[in-house]
Amino acid sequence: MSGEPFTLNDLRLVESIATPAALTLQNARLHAETSGATTDLRAVLESIQQGILMTDRVGHVRFANQRFGELFGVDVRAIIGWHDLDVAERLLVQQARDPKGLLARLTWLNENISENSTDEVALSRASGRILERYTGPMRNPDSGAIVGRIIVYTDVTAGRQLERAKDEFLATASHELKTPITTLGGYLELLERQVARPDGPDRLHLSRYVNTARRELARLRRLSEDLLEVARIEAGRLTLRLETADLAQTVRETVEQFVRRPGLEERGHRILCEAAEPLPALHDPLRIGQVVGNLLENALKYSPAGGDVLVTATRVGEQARLSVRDSGIGVPESEREQLFLPFYRTTNASEGSPEGLGLGLYISRGIVEGHGGTIWVEPVEDEGTVFTLTLPLAQTENGAGN
Repeated sequence: MSGEPFTLNDLRLVESIATPAALTLQNARLHAETSGATTDLRAVLESIQQGILMTDRVGHVRFANQRFGELFGVDVRAIIGWHDLDVAERLLVQQARDPKGLLARLTWLNENISENSTDEVALSRASGRILERYTGPMRNPDSGAIVGRIIVYTDVTAGRQLERAKDEFLATASHELKTPITTLGGYLELLERQVARPDGPDRLHLSRYVNTARRELARLRRLSEDLLEVARIEAGRLTLRLETADLAQTVRETVEQFVRRPGLEERGHRILCEAAEPLPALHDPLRIGQVVGNLLENALKYSPAGGDVLVTATRVGEQARLSVRDSGIGVPESEREQLFLPFYRTTNASEGSPEGLGLGLYISRGIVEGHGGTIWVEPVEDEGTVFTLTLPLAQTENGAGN
């Protein structure tokens, strides 16, 4: 039979077998292509930094990416099938600063699914986060019919904090520069009048005017130096003159300078220093003294009258640990990460309106990190704050800390 030609029935039999097989292969190929496209789309949605929520036409959740789960602290698999209003109410509305207004807005959007909307949602002061929420319809690319909605959440907290810091910097800088300039101008006028008096100047008043002018001039000089320091740090041009010296002595000398300052006793402040153990370390004494000085300035500025400030310097393994502890107003937990940003002032600082541009901690971090150290802030159990920094100790020939 192998040499005989195929009959018409043979061809029909082969065709009846081949056609379904071809259709099966084609369907398998289309399924593979569709499955591949779905996998690619999911990979894209999982890789972006926005939280994505996709619903069907009536609002039931069909998909949520992992970033959405991270933003709201939820297992995204658990919310599949939920109504998006339930999701928003449980995860977003309860944390919002204006829950009633937000819920009313979300309800309106749910009833008007063809609308595009971008809103900013401020969460509770405890978290301090700000989310941007975009809502828009998803349409069938062929028919244009609405098949669902997409909701995109973007964490814009850092950007808004930067804008706030810039605004506060401009306002504070204007005030900080205006005050000493106005004072200097006023005292110069008084000096001119005293000098022009026919019976000669009053030396006592002249001395007071000159001392006040000097203080305000020193304040202006510190402001300008701080701004220059920020520029150096951001340009990577901070200069350190390193030498092996006793870190504890650097701390003690800085504390002694503050203890001799006028006005310390008037407010009832005491600065206590525990830095007896020698701590040989490769460091720039002037720069580390500047850091300790900045931390002391903060501690005294925010401590109430009569509050004590404790400065300690100890050895921990192969590192020196310096701490400045105050009994002040404390720092909200949500703001501790931002404390070391330039021009940042806590809400407590803004409410109390203490002077300064919010540069001291940023400069201190730049100096400490330039030494290969770290600096951080922790709350005190009862009240106040403790700032701690670590620096590597000098190494002996065998590699151990000396």
